[in-house]
Amino acid sequence: MTVGPANTESADDASGHAVTFDLMICHDDQILFHDHYESREARLSVCLGILTGTHLVSGILGPSGEAAIRDIHDARLTLADSSPDAIVRDIADVCRQSDVRIYTRTKTRTPTAPTRLYSVVTQYRPNHVTAEHFTTRTARHESLLERVSHLHAGAGAPTESALPEEESLAVLLEALLAPARISLTESVLDATDGVYKPILGSHDVDQQDR
Repeated sequence: MTVGPANTESADDASGHAVTFDLMICHDDQILFHDHYESREARLSVCLGILTGTHLVSGILGPSGEAAIRDIHDARLTLADSSPDAIVRDIADVCRQSDVRIYTRTKTRTPTAPTRLYSVVTQYRPNHVTAEHFTTRTARHESLLERVSHLHAGAGAPTESALPEEESLAVLLEALLAPARISLTESVLDATDGVYKPILGSHDVDQQDR
């Protein structure tokens, strides 16, 4: 089954900037799915479709889990004060019983293209690659720390003081997601042709001294 976002208008924050809505589904310390959408409704639609209409987690949740998710969705739609985020939270509570974790995040997009991008590229398999782009090195570092904290919760989340360098966080994240590979890259906007070009020194974690 192919799951696509609902046909809804994108949201804006109080300043008028466009907002995107992230969805991440994890199980057994691995990210099964990660993408972002233009509306809360689209995020809910894809979340529901993945959990009940694909084989990605069907073997984990089982028929009873899928039925419970559909029941929550249908029951919530009858409530006047229901919201897509509230439905996702209720669905996440059910999924947690099967150790399927659902994470959401709302991000504000800057109105103009940044001059430099700091990226985290995760290659799970040759045909399964995700990339996250940040406008500052600090934002990338915080995202790495957040991902490691989610996956490392059972052993105690690392702290800024324990792992001050983003390269160290990337090494730990790659170990947690093995056999996935993590690349930290930087690129700069070429004003002439309007594309981002890599900066020398971007590297794979695997190429560092361990």
